[in-house]
Amino acid sequence: MNMTETEADTRANRIDPVLREAGWGVVEGSRIHRELICPGRILAGGQRGTPLAADYVLSYRGRKLAVIEAKRAGLGYTTVRFTDIHSASC
Repeated sequence: MNMTETEADTRANRIDPVLREAGWGVVEGSRIHRELICPGRILAGGQRGTPLAADYVLSYRGRKLAVIEAKRAGLGYTTVRFTDIHSASC
């Protein structure tokens, strides 16, 4: 593993090819949303919570199924901000 690999390199060299090979964005009805920003959950009085972002949100036939957070080389899969986990609710 190249330890100087950036998050953008990780997406381009590792994640994008695997998603494409698995059929995401290729199979009819499947879609990859990149850098998806969600306005935040609706709170009392019509207010919105803190906006959230995800590197990838995978959807099939309009239903969001998975969130992927890319990290630069050298970071473990547990090195994720708490808000990343809640991005799935976009």
